[in-house]
Amino acid sequence: MTIDSAYTWNIDKTAKELFRRQTLLPIPESDDEWHMLSREGEEEGITRREMHASELNEVNEELKTVLPERFIPYLENGQLNQPELPDDVRKDYLRWIRESEITFEQKLDAAYENKKNAAAFLTAEAADVFTDTLHDGVIQRIERADDTLRVSIDLDSGFSQKSLIILTFKGIVSEEADEPLQTGQWYIYDELQKGEDEFALRVLFESPESQWTLRFTEVEAECFFRPKEYVKLRDEEKLDGLSIHEYLGLLNENQHYRYISPLANESISLTDGLEPEFTEQDNPIRYIYTDIFEDPYAHVHEPMPSEQIEPALLSDDIELQVQAWNTLYQNPQSLAAVINRLLQKLELTDENEMVISIYVQHFYDHDVLDQENIRKFQSLID
Repeated sequence: MTIDSAYTWNIDKTAKELFRRQTLLPIPESDDEWHMLSREGEEEGITRREMHASELNEVNEELKTVLPERFIPYLENGQLNQPELPDDVRKDYLRWIRESEITFEQKLDAAYENKKNAAAFLTAEAADVFTDTLHDGVIQRIERADDTLRVSIDLDSGFSQKSLIILTFKGIVSEEADEPLQTGQWYIYDELQKGEDEFALRVLFESPESQWTLRFTEVEAECFFRPKEYVKLRDEEKLDGLSIHEYLGLLNENQHYRYISPLANESISLTDGLEPEFTEQDNPIRYIYTDIFEDPYAHVHEPMPSEQIEPALLSDDIELQVQAWNTLYQNPQSLAAVINRLLQKLELTDENEMVISIYVQHFYDHDVLDQENIRKFQSLID
């Protein structure tokens, strides 16, 4: 019996490929959006019409394989992503894309529900990993022994607070894959199901693209995080040129650290001076982890005294600015006077417009904006 015959999956390569093709060609949703894109293109020296024609040409063959028949004439005459596309056809095409998105989102939601249900039978650590997101994780290391498989996944490119997880699958029953599991693969989508006396995990990878399905009886999970010192130094672009010994001197000696690379997994002691043999040719700093999550920016979420808010927003200190904006966001009613005074002084630019629009909408929704600011920011308010 194959894995596919034993389980019904929401996540599979066919659904992923269908969704990819259905969403190959986004188009402007209105005449106003088209005119705006055209103006931006002129300012940047880009001819939008020619660029859209090129985009259509690139996806033509693949899109034709999934496009409903009623859109084919507009694909063939080149109007599908041009302003000449009839308004009713545009709305119909956008509706078709949205329906495709909803269908795929429903599959992802169903897969997540299966993960949550299966997670109830896992250890707390493993349940936390599978109900979090592993999307855009990269396989760093693979180790096999008898019926055990250990996979280390680097999550620095992902969307989790975790930086590295190590999954140890035990009691492997079967394994199926389009391509052999290999380091460097990107973890895209997954689904975990609970069988009668086993689990089944389906993962869709990229680079190379592969559908991988594993049946096993037990899984253990270890989670590691970047030291807060690493995060701060990385964000401030100060890691380059820093020696490993200088870096270790910045870490908290009362905390536990490990050196985990594609070639090693060893403990680091900061108190007795013992260090592992750093096996990687690149900077070993990037392979040092801790087992405790520390938010280096926790202080920016703490309320700021009202008298400090305006000086903070006018300063050059980004962290103080963020803390000040967070304070206003969390307390719009009590700080309404401060909000309106600051917004009246604020100059809207291309750089800050997106961020400011979020705050302005929030303040408007909480009914704290005065009429002057409502008029000033009318274009940002829904």
